[in-house]
Amino acid sequence: GKIFNSPILKFIPDISKEACLKFALSSTQSKKDASMVLGITKLELNRLIKLYNIRLEGDKHESN
Repeated sequence: GKIFNSPILKFIPDISKEACLKFALSSTQSKKDASMVLGITKLELNRLIKLYNIRLEGDKHESN
């Protein structure tokens, strides 16, 4: 079905990935730790942060 004229099933993979990414970033102290939680490289983590346009709160992850 469609919610608000959008095919919701088409977007579920991206919604899930973004949610996992936000969880990993909010529950860790560094990008390195977040990438380890997700099982990806730090380079891939940075690519996903840019892809999903995620703003990092404060400077918790800025230097890592």
